[in-house]
This record gives sequence, structure tokens and C-alpha cells, in this order.
Amino acid sequence: MPGGLVYSKAGIDDVSGANAILPARTYDNYPAARAILQVVYEGLQLPFDLALRVESRWFAKILRTPEAAAMIRSLFRLHCRS
Repeated sequence: MPGGLVYSKAGIDDVSGANAILPARTYDNYPAARAILQVVYEGLQLPFDLALRVESRWFAKILRTPEAAAMIRSLFRLHCRS
């Protein structure tokens, strides 16, 4: 991680800063953004192979949300009109 290990002061500052900025930028309308931060935080504490499994579980969870379905539907329709 560019700022340092997750449990270092710099690492904690990076994660805390991202968590503070997220609601202001997304208005908490995009659960995937919160999941990405969680995956990065969890993944940096695990061996690579295990981190990939954590990431795939979060991806499957987010893919089944109503927000993901709405985005897929609207972006597909937008693309088909072009």
C-alpha cells in the first residue's frame, strides 16, 4: 500500500481518509464503492490467494444488489441505443 502497511499510521490515515470522502462523493448510493474499500482493507492483511477469495465473495455479493441490477439495466439500454 503506498501509504504503508494497513496497521501503520500512514495506512490507517489512508483508509480513514477514503472512508470519510466516500459518502460525500457517492452519497452512499453505490454500495460497490464501500465494498471496494473493504476488500482493499481486508485483502492487504491476507496472503494473496486468500485475498483473491475474499474479493470474489464481495464481488458476488455486490453483483446481487438492486443497485447493480439497475446500473446493468440502464447502462445496457444506453449502450443499445447508440
